[in-house]
Amino acid sequence: RLSRLLAAAMGAGVVAAVYAMTRRLYADRRAAFFAALAAAVVHELVLFSHWGNVDVPYLFWFAWSIVAFIDVVDRGRVRDYAAFGLLSSAALSTKESIVGAYVLVGVAILVVHARRALAARPPGQAATYALERSLTADPRLTVLLLCLFGLYGIVNNVVFNWAGFQAHVGHWIGGTGIDPWNDRFTGHAALLATFAARLRDAAGWPWLAAAGVGAAWATWRDRRTAWVLLPAVSYYLFTIAPIRYTYTRFTLPVAILLAVPGGWLAAR
Repeated sequence: RLSRLLAAAMGAGVVAAVYAMTRRLYADRRAAFFAALAAAVVHELVLFSHWGNVDVPYLFWFAWSIVAFIDVVDRGRVRDYAAFGLLSSAALSTKESIVGAYVLVGVAILVVHARRALAARPPGQAATYALERSLTADPRLTVLLLCLFGLYGIVNNVVFNWAGFQAHVGHWIGGTGIDPWNDRFTGHAALLATFAARLRDAAGWPWLAAAGVGAAWATWRDRRTAWVLLPAVSYYLFTIAPIRYTYTRFTLPVAILLAVPGGWLAAR
């Protein structure tokens, strides 16, 4: 009962996170309302918000980490970096398969961080020196990494159970895995088509069509939409494509991110 109550509360929290990330991106309450509504009617999210497993809890932490990611891009305060480190660490500690979503997000944070360092350098200062200072003297990346790896180490009991942690990581890296499709182009094309079909199963084809149109139109009209589409692409490339397998519940991170441009479209 406690597990199911927690999942229900976190399912509502996922919807709230979609509202928050949409407000931050577009400063549009109407778009945020429709985006939250779009997330709330995803069948698979409703289903797993009744069950006591980890699929909704990790989704909760992931969704709020993307809110923090947008704050890092927009404001770049120390607490934004700390929030992103803690929330992404909580998501990874709940279910490591979400790690793929953070690959391109991490690259984006480094690029934004470097651009800020170059923009703030005094006249005449070498670009390489400014970049070096941004890594060594700027505490924000250090805070992010400490929060990320510190919380992950505590949750996984790395210090007192190193052997258990190694076995746990070995399940994800170098394990047997699941491989029903080949690793050639035909296999990956079939996997992508299957993933799209599972996404349709998770929310319905009218929902998916509206989200797809919204993603294309919103990206064309407002480049900031890329900040929520980037982790969706990253998740597919670095989690789904390597394991070459998908269930309907595996599409949930992409579904809640697509709800954002879907809400933008509905508001218009």
